[in-house]
Amino acid sequence: MNEIKMVVMDLDGTLLTSKRTISPYTKKVLIELQENNISIILATGRTYDKTKDIGKELEFFQFPQSGYICINGLRLYDNNGHLLYQNPCLLHEDAQILSKFVVRYHATMRLVFEKHVYIFDKRNHFHLPKHLLNTILINNINDIPLNEYNQLLKIVFMQSPDKINQLINELKNLPYEISKVEKDSIEIRPLNINKGNGLIRMSKLKNIDCLNIIAFGNGENDISMLKAAGKGIAMGNAFDNVKLISDDICLDNDHDGIGIYLSSFK
Repeated sequence: MNEIKMVVMDLDGTLLTSKRTISPYTKKVLIELQENNISIILATGRTYDKTKDIGKELEFFQFPQSGYICINGLRLYDNNGHLLYQNPCLLHEDAQILSKFVVRYHATMRLVFEKHVYIFDKRNHFHLPKHLLNTILINNINDIPLNEYNQLLKIVFMQSPDKINQLINELKNLPYEISKVEKDSIEIRPLNINKGNGLIRMSKLKNIDCLNIIAFGNGENDISMLKAAGKGIAMGNAFDNVKLISDDICLDNDHDGIGIYLSSFK
């Protein structure tokens, strides 16, 4: 394959083990790649604030070629957390449209804003964990202050897997980017906001051809970036439809899948 100049990777289920840690071997490989001037890009559904500690562990502060694709392509950051690019957010009108499906499917809807997460639940069994700071249960979508809607980052629906599949079928004709992040949850973003377009944008900012990029992922929200990269690698624990579109499959996230696959590029 082409010379590797950038490695892009998802976090949960990909770089991180099931214990939400980076294995020592994979960490060592990724730092050595950066020392050889290869860019390491963390591509995640998380916000930067919930991602920066992982970048710190990988010593991003030493390597200006590295960076972050956050909120599934909504925002791009450099190695020190400076905003490089931001796409438009969802709007109040989008929340109004999508909230109708909460009632129809007796689902749980998470509206993720810059400062708060609002939970609109119709399953009647959602209990707010005490450790979730800045998370607010609401009884109606109109309980959310209008001034928050300039920073609606994403919407997540949670229900049983069969109900989620039905919901996906109904939502696919609406102008949104939809991806299944777990068997019982989907994430909704503005149309064309995805990790693949985030990767393409980052490649232009770093002046690196996509053919020189290798990407790793395990979930449906990783498919676009696996397709956009010169080589897309599915984790051994990836969804079957992710494996089907990938160029190769590595070991799973609990067995140094990324580290072992990249060891030959050091």
